[in-house]
Amino acid sequence: MKIILENQGYSSIDDFYKAKGSYSCFKTCNSWVNSAFKESGLKSCLWTPFDFGLMNKYE
Repeated sequence: MKIILENQGYSSIDDFYKAKGSYSCFKTCNSWVNSAFKESGLKSCLWTPFDFGLMNKYE
């Protein structure tokens, strides 16, 4: 179940969600999204230090 954290995004057009785990320079939001893409059978990247690798897959 996804739990959105109300009024916690950087701006009015993004959201933060409650999660387990930790954040580091090696485990970023990009790597979390990439892992979810892999688990869902969607196109994903080998490594995702930046968002453009993921975004380029879906342009």
